[in-house]
Order: sequence, then structure tokens, then C-alpha cells
Amino acid sequence: MTVDTGQELGGTIPRARVEDDAPRLEPMLDLEWSRAIDLPQTALAAATPAELRRAWVHRAPEDRVLALFRASAGMAGQIPAPWWLRAVAVF
Repeated sequence: MTVDTGQELGGTIPRARVEDDAPRLEPMLDLEWSRAIDLPQTALAAATPAELRRAWVHRAPEDRVLALFRASAGMAGQIPAPWWLRAVAVF
């Protein structure tokens, strides 16, 4: 006995993934911000405060740092940041 359900079997089987169909990855702001303020491994042997300022927030263009800081702070509220960044972000 055969029952016709009105559905084709081909419609229920997902098609194979192709390269153009690759998953779209977007950075999570919290993760991106935490990586931006992380100190590199060489900072562990810092002898002066200036040697500690090696994180991305200290080296990147100011407009990019401010944009990422504002976007991250807008979603999570208070986030860890250097004092000078908080002062600059107010303006």
C-alpha cells in the first residue's frame, strides 16, 4: 500500500554546501573588545609603564579604537578600558 502525502522527498533533504554557501561569521563585540585590550606576551616582562602600553588600543588609529569602544560599551554597559580612553570617549 502506498500513501501519497503530497510532498516530494527532495524537498526535505538539504542540499550539499558549496563554497559560496560558507557560514557568515561576525565578530562578537565582547570578544573583539577583550582581545583589543589584551596585553601581548612580551608585556609580562615590562619594566616601565610605557612597556605595558602594547595592546591594540594603544597602537591602533584613534577613530577605530573609539568606534569599537563605543559599540562595545553600548551593548554591555561598563567595560574595562584605560582611563584615557574613557576621557576621550566622552567628547
